[in-house]
Amino acid sequence: MLGFIKNVAYEAVDLWTGGRGVERVISDEPIRFRARWSRYYPSDYEPGKFAFLRTHCRPGTAVIDIGAHIGLFTVLMARCVGPSGSVLSFEPTPFTRQALLDTVRRNLCEAIVDVRPEAVSDHIGVAPFHDSGDLLSNANSLVETSRSKSVLTVPVTTVDALVTERELMVSCIKVDAEGSEVGIVRGAAATIKRCQPALQIEVHPRAIRESGRHSVELWDLLHSYQYSMRIDGSPIDRELWRAQSDSFEMQAVPIL
Repeated sequence: MLGFIKNVAYEAVDLWTGGRGVERVISDEPIRFRARWSRYYPSDYEPGKFAFLRTHCRPGTAVIDIGAHIGLFTVLMARCVGPSGSVLSFEPTPFTRQALLDTVRRNLCEAIVDVRPEAVSDHIGVAPFHDSGDLLSNANSLVETSRSKSVLTVPVTTVDALVTERELMVSCIKVDAEGSEVGIVRGAAATIKRCQPALQIEVHPRAIRESGRHSVELWDLLHSYQYSMRIDGSPIDRELWRAQSDSFEMQAVPIL
């Protein structure tokens, strides 16, 4: 009964807003969500990530959101690049992708954002994708972890494949892919070397280990591309990186 009442209330709010959704201000960014998703994020959510993306998503360029979830950062990135830019926004989980499409529509970004169904890695094809079973989970992944409850088959692509096909100039890539980080960066090698985009990556050392890799491989890759890596604005060297056991947000920019 409680669930039914909540659903009725959510639908009533959506009708009352004329389909525009509930406006939230998250880290100084106004954004509209469907009523039932509007309380997903706290108002002070990840201000450092917001600041980095605002700085590096340049007007008129292409940007990439891998692990877009329900679209918080996709909308921010779309506003940063503007109507002459573009956003490739990847979300393989079907239900979550519908919420992402809804957020893009409510924030009037449809002409800028291309919502993609693929998972991103270092190869093209299909692969099992592991679902935690939670509604709008942000822990679904190509990597099977202790949280995985079910599996579906999804298309897989690489950053380089789409960027080359569309001849894009990419200024920024945001990644939150629950352990797939090494494969994603390997599959973006040509784009990174040609475009030198800024990179905002959430690194998941445990999930990377469960994939059969080690997070230090990511540090080595970025170092070989002549990138400087930072956590909370401070440089991180290889040994400190290796010592990280919990997930962390990392920013990388090319060394000039």
